[in-house]
Amino acid sequence: RALDSLRQLDATVTSALRLARSGQVTMAPVDLGVVLERAIRTTEPSFRERQATVAPLRAFAPLHVMGDESALQQLFVNLMLNASQAMSASGCAQVLVERRDGLVTIEIHDDGGGISVDELAALGQPFRTSKPDGTGLGLPIAKRIAEAHRGTLTVSSVTGVGTVARVHLPVANVG
Repeated sequence: RALDSLRQLDATVTSALRLARSGQVTMAPVDLGVVLERAIRTTEPSFRERQATVAPLRAFAPLHVMGDESALQQLFVNLMLNASQAMSASGCAQVLVERRDGLVTIEIHDDGGGISVDELAALGQPFRTSKPDGTGLGLPIAKRIAEAHRGTLTVSSVTGVGTVARVHLPVANVG
């Protein structure tokens, strides 16, 4: 099981690095539910470390997007890690999925301390981080992955209330 996890992590990181360099992905149908469940499972230890939780993913009708499964998983892992790092004890994050007008919207909500207006303006700039051990690359890589999948990534936040990372991706028509 550990070896399978290690192989999956290696594939995810390799895919994300390839994408970060080239901005291109190999497109294939990807089950979004599987990707999100894996991202949640991968980041659960980070939430537990802070005595916070991530709510179970609510069931939704099968949704597919065209893209690179490993890169998409890395996108959501990065966003989930950001949410976990914003949390305090007893905090809770939630992943919401909605399909509308040919797009799927994935929102990652956290009830952490939020991001100030000044920090929000600089968010996503490579190597800029407010975390003592952060690299400042998680969000820029996540944004690049979203864009390579013909999608968008936005972040909204209210200081003292929490943050929402919102990813829009085109839905794939899979028969």
